[in-house]
Amino acid sequence: MEIASEDDKSILPIIFELTYLTAARGKAAMERHQHHKILPIDPPLLLTRAGDRLTRSGLNSAMQRLKKKMADRSLEDTYWNLHLLKSKSVSDSKDKRIAGHRSEAMRERYNTKTETHNPAG
Repeated sequence: MEIASEDDKSILPIIFELTYLTAARGKAAMERHQHHKILPIDPPLLLTRAGDRLTRSGLNSAMQRLKKKMADRSLEDTYWNLHLLKSKSVSDSKDKRIAGHRSEAMRERYNTKTETHNPAG
């Protein structure tokens, strides 16, 4: 699935910003839970900058700020949602278990990166 066309490079800063924020919040969560055994029902999916659970109103505020930034850059017609962010996170992660799925089949469903191979010869 292509988020933006080749000609429209203006969405790349937004994607990089989202990737950076996801990584920073993931790092904060890992530091917070370093000495805590995490159970499947334990960790929050979305975190604040401090590593705490993101509330519904906090998520709504963040989404509204993102929509405004996208509108300011004439990207309001670009399709984007939180589920795509989960897919990107799984694809970018070295450990595919980050999504929380137990089966390899479900983990691979979220892995959208194309494998690259060097040509023989």
